[in-house]
Amino acid sequence: MTGTFLPLVLRLALLLVATCIGQSANAQTLPVTISPPSFDLGSLFQNQYAIADFAIKNVSSGDVAATWSFRGGVQSEGFVCVEQEIANRVPFYLHPGETCNQQIYFGQSNAIPPPGVFGPGQAVIDYSINNGAVTLSRTVTWNESPPPVEISSDPIDMGTAQVGQTVSRIVNIRNTSAIGIVIGVQLQQVQLTDCDPHTQPPLPSVPIPDPVCIKQVAEGGNALSMGVDGCSGVNPSLVGPNSTCTVSLGYTPRIPLPTNGDLLVYTGGYQITVPIKTAAAPVQTTAGTVLAVEYVNLDLQHYFVTAMQSEIDALDSGQFPPWLRTGRSFWVYPSGDPLIANESPVCRYFTTPTSGLSTHFYSAFPQECGAILTLFPGVWALETNDAFGVQQPDVATGACPSGTSPLYRLYNDQPNVNHRYVTDLDTRSLLIGSWIPEGYGPLGVGMCVPQWNGAGSVEALTQPYPR
Repeated sequence: MTGTFLPLVLRLALLLVATCIGQSANAQTLPVTISPPSFDLGSLFQNQYAIADFAIKNVSSGDVAATWSFRGGVQSEGFVCVEQEIANRVPFYLHPGETCNQQIYFGQSNAIPPPGVFGPGQAVIDYSINNGAVTLSRTVTWNESPPPVEISSDPIDMGTAQVGQTVSRIVNIRNTSAIGIVIGVQLQQVQLTDCDPHTQPPLPSVPIPDPVCIKQVAEGGNALSMGVDGCSGVNPSLVGPNSTCTVSLGYTPRIPLPTNGDLLVYTGGYQITVPIKTAAAPVQTTAGTVLAVEYVNLDLQHYFVTAMQSEIDALDSGQFPPWLRTGRSFWVYPSGDPLIANESPVCRYFTTPTSGLSTHFYSAFPQECGAILTLFPGVWALETNDAFGVQQPDVATGACPSGTSPLYRLYNDQPNVNHRYVTDLDTRSLLIGSWIPEGYGPLGVGMCVPQWNGAGSVEALTQPYPR
């Protein structure tokens, strides 16, 4: 019994020693080192960006391939080496002795928690070496604090300005900390555009034309302006505890499309970005008229227009997602207004629940309004005989009465039925080919609206960006 037991113990001991030696050798022969073992970004203000630095060194005698990824529900930016020659290698690898000094950016767009969520955060970076032969992990930690300032409105709503006119807003920036801080501001703007509502890609299952958007060319496009009083846009100002500095913003559109912009506020190494909302309207040439506002539904790729304030308020407040303003509008006579010479109330139809469609149709001609139910039985239901008022074009030429501008009517000619009503020729031209002109005369004028259509119009200052 003893003679057989001792050799077994010795064998187990030798196996344990061999295993430990193997593990020690493996630990000593890792092909790379990654330092530091972890990285603490420290205390971050919300919206502040910070950089974690890691150095990956090939300590083996051959080339080493490496990939890396985040986990922990975050995304990353800046997975690059400072060394440009190494960073450009595809696939990525390191020669013996080479080091990749990696800078990984953390900010609101990736690792930092969303607005209103403060406290500790953590991300883990997994490095896969030689196609998973070795996996190493490094941890990045931080503690997010609320920004030490309060901004009077976020976003900043400039309201609606008519072309050539200016609206102004005062923005107050208050230091909420117990010490004086340095505050700087900067105005950042995008050109006049109606492209933003169209940035969501269309559903792949919906075989309909892409929407069209217009973006102003760079020349003469500045519509936002900034003045400062206490906050400095050039040399940041020291603002005392619980004290306030102000920024004066102005908005003067040159064409009837909005300008998207941001107010950037800097202090203590952090940046907070406050979006600026604007709306632009054509010049009102007829007193008592109201704006008809155009919206787009990106899920359906449908356009809708309304002059009813209750509907505008509901759509703007997000009660009917995903409808968004396109930035376009035109003047009409208000519903129920006493009719002037040649003025016609516009009927509005909506498709029935059993039609399988979801769209509206408008007409300024009583005979057309009356024929809808006969021509398309069971498809359309009358919502109102007076959605707003317009004037009628000449049915032969499409010409509009003096003091009015043409409103072109187009049809998408798809099973997903939709009509669009536009006042500028550039948008009409872009739609032609995938949309069919309807209405009267060679250009398909559906209605005539009391709208300014002079110099500085969309077609004079913009270039098309089909999406």
